[in-house]
Amino acid sequence: MLRDLPNQSEYLFSVKSIHYKRLLVRSFLFFFLMFYVGHCKIDAQRLPCHQQNKIDQFINSATGLEQNGKLKEAQKILKETIRIAKTESCGKGLLMATENLIRLSSKIGDLDVSERYFTEALEMIEQDTTNYHSDAKMDLYRALQEFYHISKDYAKAIGYGERMLMIEKSSKRPYNRRQAYMILAKSYLSLGINEKSKSYLDLYSKINDSIISVEKQTVKKSIRQVTAETKKSSTYTVNKTILIGLGIVFVILLGFIIFRNQNSTISIKNNRPSKNDSIQDIVADSDKDSENTDDFNSFSKPALGISQEMIDVILRKLTKFEESGKYLRKDINLTWLSNHLNTNTRYISEVIKIHRNKNFNSYINGLRIQYITNKLMNDPVYREYKISYLSEECGYASTQVFVIAFKKETGVTPSHYIDQLKN
Repeated sequence: MLRDLPNQSEYLFSVKSIHYKRLLVRSFLFFFLMFYVGHCKIDAQRLPCHQQNKIDQFINSATGLEQNGKLKEAQKILKETIRIAKTESCGKGLLMATENLIRLSSKIGDLDVSERYFTEALEMIEQDTTNYHSDAKMDLYRALQEFYHISKDYAKAIGYGERMLMIEKSSKRPYNRRQAYMILAKSYLSLGINEKSKSYLDLYSKINDSIISVEKQTVKKSIRQVTAETKKSSTYTVNKTILIGLGIVFVILLGFIIFRNQNSTISIKNNRPSKNDSIQDIVADSDKDSENTDDFNSFSKPALGISQEMIDVILRKLTKFEESGKYLRKDINLTWLSNHLNTNTRYISEVIKIHRNKNFNSYINGLRIQYITNKLMNDPVYREYKISYLSEECGYASTQVFVIAFKKETGVTPSHYIDQLKN
């Protein structure tokens, strides 16, 4: 029996070891389960609603319709999007759709609709401030600032502009800050508070210069990177082309030498055609050349011109385009205009050249400069703005390009033009 004691003690120790291991595993699983449930609960609170993707698609669809000038259709889609977002309790989607609808309704001139949706959006944010990101609040305040400025309620425009700037201090969105400075300057000027207006105009000029400087540096960096990559790629392509060319030349020379050796024993006399045959071949070849020349001339005739009916359609569309003010877009180009008018670049370019006596760039510059000169003549407020603001107002990303275009159209610089109006 004494001999069995070691075996029994080993058994007891093994049982305790197994028990401790099981207890350790169970404890680990318990804590893991608690952590997982808590983590999933937190993530579930952060997850967007399951209709968010559908709401995003509707908003993108409305944006596309708006860009094509179908404002009423876009407004209808956004109203339906707001209904879905409310039904599904999608706060983020509701706010995005509301902001777009407000901006679109203001653009159409339906200010009552805009104000109603503004009120709902404000109540939504102020009642539940924790679930809305600062960027969403900033976008709504920016839209409110623009709306009340358009409605000529300058006090409210100033209030929402200041609130947006308070949020922007932590979010750092310079483009929103630039927009807020510009509207604040215009609102204070409209109220006759010139010192405040000048202060915000100075802030606008500084941040606008900074943004333009950063954009130029980014463009230069991209150009240098593309140039370096292109140079590297072109060097590789040139080397590859040279090697392939040398190989082709070698094969041709080798084939020529073999062919020459094989035919060196053939008599030249047997290969020489008779005199009559030579003359006939020359005449036949001459006739063929004449036929080919006729075929080429007939093929290279210019394509048919634009029909008068098509010209009239394009001219009517151009007139609507000129009245719409869409030439103030910074991203406008010939391709965009041809797509907007449902025609091709060749047709629109020819019609502008013949019926407007200008190329595309001169045509757009003329419309923009005419727009800003009308503003300067009819609205004295614009004479107080800086040149950088005037250039952006009429669609120019660069002040220098604006000054050049202005002088070309009017014969004087913008500053001289404004001085003449003031005198």
